[in-house]
Amino acid sequence: ENFADMNFEHHRAVGLIWLNVALQIATTPLLPFNVTDYAVFMETSVDEFAQLNEKTLLEQNITLHLLNTSVDMFTEACAGFQLELDHARDKELGDNDRRMLNNKLQSLERAFIFPDGLPNRPFFKHLLFAPSAINQYAGSVFPGVVDAMFEATSFADWQEVDRQLSLLAVHIRYAANILNQYTKPIPH
Repeated sequence: ENFADMNFEHHRAVGLIWLNVALQIATTPLLPFNVTDYAVFMETSVDEFAQLNEKTLLEQNITLHLLNTSVDMFTEACAGFQLELDHARDKELGDNDRRMLNNKLQSLERAFIFPDGLPNRPFFKHLLFAPSAINQYAGSVFPGVVDAMFEATSFADWQEVDRQLSLLAVHIRYAANILNQYTKPIPH
């Protein structure tokens, strides 16, 4: 009587939803992932970061050129790979073709993992998304760069900002290269 879900009806409903999601992912031949959404999000995030920080960075002789060109490469690679995925979803694929496309999708996410982790937070390894170091209740996009910017404004360590920007750009290019790797043409 004193419990909100005494008969576990809500727990059961949430469990069934997650079971349905897992079942759909497990039985879908190609992972349900739209890489162009990733590219659009990344472009938007870089634009917002530039609006907030580009002037400060330029005062320290740090440019966003490498990051911008990397994001452009990634966006182009995503557009091409998404066309390949859309075409493949309409075809009967063999196991090897499906596996090759799904492996690319899995490798795409792994491309943003940095084994050494974020500065001063080695247990967070994703270069695009992590909890904010400043506000534990908020998430952070480009957390290594944002953390380095915060530190640089206090301790004037702008080399770390430049290093984090370069590291992010290299990983974005790596992700683009994964998507651009040759996949044998799927017959029309």
